[in-house]
Amino acid sequence: MSDDIRILIVEDNKPYATTLQKLLETGESMSHVETFFDGESCLAALADQDYPKVDIIILDLQLPGIGGLAIIPRLKQLIPNLRIL
Repeated sequence: MSDDIRILIVEDNKPYATTLQKLLETGESMSHVETFFDGESCLAALADQDYPKVDIIILDLQLPGIGGLAIIPRLKQLIPNLRIL
C-alpha cells in the first residue's frame, strides 16, 4: 500500500531500540521499521540514492559520536520534509 509509513529509529540503547521497533512493527500502516545504533550509519544510509523514502525518524539526542541534535540539520538537508521525533 502506498500510504504505509516508513520509520527509522536511531537509538544506541539496543534493548530499548529493539523493543520500540517490535512495537512499531505491529501497526497496520507501518511498511518498514529499521534501527540504527549511531548517527553516522543513519546518515550514510540516507545519503545513498537507492535508500527507500523515509517518513519519520525517532532520534535519540545522546548518541555516541555525532549526537542527535548535531545530525538534525544534516537529516533535513537530505530529506527536507522529514518528521523527527
